[in-house]
Amino acid sequence: MNLFSSFIMNLSLLESLKQWTNCTQFQIIYDTRVEEFTIQQIQRILYGKDNIVLLIQTVENDLFGTYHSQIPTKRIVQQPQQFSNWIGKSDENIFLFSLNNHNSPNNPLKFLSKALTETCLCLNTNESHFEIVLWISYCINLLKPLNSSKSFVFHSIKDYFYVNSPDDLLGKPNFMSTFIPKRFLILQGN
Repeated sequence: MNLFSSFIMNLSLLESLKQWTNCTQFQIIYDTRVEEFTIQQIQRILYGKDNIVLLIQTVENDLFGTYHSQIPTKRIVQQPQQFSNWIGKSDENIFLFSLNNHNSPNNPLKFLSKALTETCLCLNTNESHFEIVLWISYCINLLKPLNSSKSFVFHSIKDYFYVNSPDDLLGKPNFMSTFIPKRFLILQGN
């Protein structure tokens, strides 16, 4: 059993990801157990990639994430911007998923984005932020350090994805929609 299949502990969950993404296999290209959990490290790995799965495991063993068909290149991200240091490229194939949560253990769920939204993975033009490591617009903020309760799911997520509330990802009612990430992986499919 490889690292990824042991991580998700259930090969049927891996099959769900394959089916949803039309990928036949995945390679781990980033793992917080091996590499530094910083915006610089993560962005350098992501630039210009396609078929990317961002996978978050919480201390309560919830397992959820996002799929991105394309990530902007470093050249695009680092062009001068007028209004923001966060740059994203609309991705009509983006979706959220929950592979395991308190409400649906081992019951994979896929949540599509609503039409004409601008939801995307945003990268920072300076590859720096004092706290945010990953920002999926209108969806998830992953903040450092690991094992702290700073990360959260936006309450407005239901306006951009077909979810009822952040609870669909986190698997339990949570007024603040915070979660404690234990591990974070980036997978690339092909």
